[in-house]
Amino acid sequence: MTASDPDALENLADEIDQRSQSCLSLTTDEDEDISNVRLFAKAQAYKHSATLVRAFLARNGKGEG
Repeated sequence: MTASDPDALENLADEIDQRSQSCLSLTTDEDEDISNVRLFAKAQAYKHSATLVRAFLARNGKGEG
């Protein structure tokens, strides 16, 4: 995968978004549970990564971003 392959990068961003959603789906109703905090932090990191990939695509004039 290279920067000249916008479809592959968009697919990567979509996959990262799916991982974020997977992390969020594993959380429980226990607000104080440390595993919830870890899962939420991981989900946020994935979401941020996907945003960065899409920003890169938008900056280079490729993609929907």
